Amino acid sequence: MLHLPKIVDLLKELQEQEKEIQEIILEESFASPEQRLAQLESVTSRMHLYHSRRGNILMSLQQELGKYEYFTLLVRHIAQTHSYLKSLNKALDFLYKVNICSICDLKCEPHGRHSMVSLRCGHLFGRHCINNVLRESSRCPTCSRRARHHEVRRIYGLKFYPL
Repeated sequence: MLHLPKIVDLLKELQEQEKEIQEIILEESFASPEQRLAQLESVTSRMHLYHSRRGNILMSLQQELGKYEYFTLLVRHIAQTHSYLKSLNKALDFLYKVNICSICDLKCEPHGRHSMVSLRCGHLFGRHCINNVLRESSRCPTCSRRARHHEVRRIYGLKFYPL
């Protein structure tokens, strides 16, 4: 928050000016009417000067507060963008996990011996790994549902993902 010290300085200047005005108001004089009139004219001109300075301080303060509010909104927008990017990264991390064989934890290829396949239950495996498992048990290694070799389905489109 770059503008905060300037705002504090402007507020201090405003407080000092108000103290000076209070001192002027509290001044009492037991002088003659002519001296009192001269004193009141002097006080009036000083009050006009203080009023002008006060207006300038208040305008500067308003400008600085506007900058501060802009930066606050900017920080809030950055925080929202960061949160959105974190959720996108989580979604991308999930996409990277999609093409991993749950038997051997290796990345499946779009073609070849270790291409991605699915069983009827929907679980994904590398073709070579699931064929070996089905030869031994005829069950899905994830959910233990009955599975057969002819139910194995190849998953197409993995070459389109940047995985």
